[in-house]
Amino acid sequence: DEVTDISGYHYLAICVHFWESSALSSKLWCLRDLKLDSSSSAILKIIEDEILNIKYSKNLIGIITDGAAVFKGKINGVHNKLANKIPGLITQHCLAHCTDLVAKKSFLSMKIDIESFLMNIVNYFSRSPINKMKFLEFQKYLNIKPSGILGISKTRWLELYNGIKRILDKWDSLKSYFTGSRKY
Repeated sequence: DEVTDISGYHYLAICVHFWESSALSSKLWCLRDLKLDSSSSAILKIIEDEILNIKYSKNLIGIITDGAAVFKGKINGVHNKLANKIPGLITQHCLAHCTDLVAKKSFLSMKIDIESFLMNIVNYFSRSPINKMKFLEFQKYLNIKPSGILGISKTRWLELYNGIKRILDKWDSLKSYFTGSRKY
């Protein structure tokens, strides 16, 4: 996957899944600076340097990426270029990325902007220690195990699940808190 850090630098992260001692293992293979060139040719060169030009290349059977054109493009995409080098290579769009895209599309059918709604709840508590403390106290008053609201990041979609789950777990107490029942 291609990632961009907070300062705007682009990197290519290569994770590998492999069999080791009769078990599936996963490892961050490398994190390479794309040096402002995130073209399919630059990405392919890194894959060649890191995987294809070493002893593991004969064991490469598939590649899974997000659906960005640089990876999935029919002519110049990394998948197509690699498949030309490795006959029978399995290329796949990452299931987690697909699920994220489906979730984002489903939000569009709702009558409210669900992402903004969730972010407003998170921001209400994250920007005010007093609001955070009052909500924890309110949960104690309701005999609910107190816990805060987790952050939700639009760019770190893997964190989204835990943040939304916490809001759903606390939904009744949040609803009571925001509808004025917090005068305890």
